[in-house]
Amino acid sequence: MANESNIIAFRYEYLIVSEGKHIGKGAQTMYSTDPEDTGRDRLKAEVMEQLEEKHPDTPFMVIIQSSKVMKEQDTRNLPNGFKLTETI
Repeated sequence: MANESNIIAFRYEYLIVSEGKHIGKGAQTMYSTDPEDTGRDRLKAEVMEQLEEKHPDTPFMVIIQSSKVMKEQDTRNLPNGFKLTETI
């Protein structure tokens, strides 16, 4: 299979906290071809950037609530040429 790359998917659930109060939650899957990059820091940065754009004067904190390495059957929409691999 030409041009096939291995990809790892990490599923995160997170809480959004502002001034000590839970104000929201979300879930997102982060993809990586580098086993050392779990996407955790990228996810926090992306969520914080979106919050700061909408509410520039409000302090926010993103708390990762849970995470898991996804298995192949969990992922349906990988980019063409990618297959999901699981690492331990």
